[in-house]
Amino acid sequence: MSHTAHTHQARHTTVPIQLVTVTTSRHAGTDKTGPAMRALITASGHPCSAPQLVPDDAKLIGKLLDQSIADPNIRCVILCGGTGPSKSDVTVDVVRDRLTVELPGFGELFRMLSYQEIGAPAMLSRATGGLSQDTLVFALPGSPKAGQLALEKLILPNLRHLLHQMDKKDTPPLT
Repeated sequence: MSHTAHTHQARHTTVPIQLVTVTTSRHAGTDKTGPAMRALITASGHPCSAPQLVPDDAKLIGKLLDQSIADPNIRCVILCGGTGPSKSDVTVDVVRDRLTVELPGFGELFRMLSYQEIGAPAMLSRATGGLSQDTLVFALPGSPKAGQLALEKLILPNLRHLLHQMDKKDTPPLT
């Protein structure tokens, strides 16, 4: 079945999304990224949690991610922040440890699109995405513009198709 047919078949599917802001400097009153992303997600028809804030701490990020992956009511987790090259940016490392299938094209395309907008600093992002069991997981930079770019150009246009691909059962070969 073609990409177009899959997309058409999954067009009415909603994908419950958990949104997480990873930060050491923001709190609920100063987090601009989480609320902006939630607005984009809900406008596209998907249910989305209020952004949870978690510090740049591998154990805390891991605990939250493990709980989300184990929750059958959450099909996608989007983490914003902690994807840069500094020592405190641990989100990508925690996410990669839990991925059963990495989608390298996500990070590659995100950096390409970022380069078109901001130039060479796009190479500093380690944004990544993939599958962890039955849950899609994306780690994005913490800026509102980066989140908007990832959602509008990559995640939201393909979310239903990704879920359909994850959930489809392989058909046995014809004999």
